[in-house]
Amino acid sequence: MKKALVVLLLLACVGVFAFAQSAPAAGSFHAWDRGTFYPFAQVGSNASVAAWGPQWDGQGIDQEWTVSFDSKPDSSGNSYGFAGTDEFGGQNLFGTNGATWFNTYYNIAGVAKLEFGIPRNYDYSVGGQAEPYGGWETSGWEMIECNADSLAFLELTPTSGLKVAAGMYAGPDDPQLFSTALGVTEAGFANNFVIAASYAIPKVATINAFYKAETQGTGFLTNDTANELKALDINATITAIPNYTFVAMYAGEFQNSGDPVSRVLLSAKGSASALTYAVDFALAMDSAVTAYAAEASAEYAIQGPYALGALVGYDNGEGVNWFEGGYGGYAGFMINPYVAANLDNGSRIRVGILYATGVSSPTTDSSGQLSEAFATQQDAVVGLAIDYVWAF
Repeated sequence: MKKALVVLLLLACVGVFAFAQSAPAAGSFHAWDRGTFYPFAQVGSNASVAAWGPQWDGQGIDQEWTVSFDSKPDSSGNSYGFAGTDEFGGQNLFGTNGATWFNTYYNIAGVAKLEFGIPRNYDYSVGGQAEPYGGWETSGWEMIECNADSLAFLELTPTSGLKVAAGMYAGPDDPQLFSTALGVTEAGFANNFVIAASYAIPKVATINAFYKAETQGTGFLTNDTANELKALDINATITAIPNYTFVAMYAGEFQNSGDPVSRVLLSAKGSASALTYAVDFALAMDSAVTAYAAEASAEYAIQGPYALGALVGYDNGEGVNWFEGGYGGYAGFMINPYVAANLDNGSRIRVGILYATGVSSPTTDSSGQLSEAFATQQDAVVGLAIDYVWAF
């Protein structure tokens, strides 16, 4: 495995510099901004307040700015490009409450793609369809990304519909990496690689799988097994029935190997005339805790961009943290009716009433891997929510 990964990446690097330079095309700039303003919000018996969300951003009002460039493919199908994104919340531009990811890529003759950088790759992942921002956060690793390290990633397309990929994580830029005198023990290839595959049958289904072993951050240099992350993800998206999309996922996390976590996602979405509806079910288990949540959504288009809709569901507060993008700020029975205006490019604004009952005190998970036991999960939450997304 180690030698195969190294050989594949070396061959791809040679290919990058073997093709003729492509004629450049114009770059692009994209922005995505989501905020939730609560003119009135009350948690339990506490005093009511005005507040900003979304809850999963440290200071609310989450923003992402992306600058990208893609060259025009030449006659042989070669091209290259770059994308860089800065995510920040509140007033902390480029600060600790945000994140940055970027990648440089080379397409070689339309059959190979080589990426370098700190990417967030959703190509082999799936998400929920009822909760707009909960699907990715079923776990913090439900995608191919980097955690305080970098990635070199090679993707091959040997035939139509099939993709196979392999990558290597690299440790931080630390001078100790090249100094044997300091006694550094590198974790090595066996604990720092990712492999992935995808097969798509148009209008029928797409099946994905990936496995990654990643020693995060400074653990890469010290063989710190406490920072190891090993995860297997197998998922399918089925589109064989017109107007319906079905999603199924199994994911296993083997961090620290002492207490594996298993996660399951089942989701369905359909449409009929002006009505769109969806349902999600999420389950997570380790040796100490069983966490689950279910949520349904429905939205009816009235005229033009305007619509009426509602989210309803239940989260048992043990660590699925399905509502509001996986933050776990509230749980129990939840209902959120709203009126909406859905604009172009994914932009929208919703005005609604949020109510969640809260749950009894969550189970204590000694491993700390699943149950997060946010205090507000035990309290009822009620508020008026003005939720918006602005994008182009």
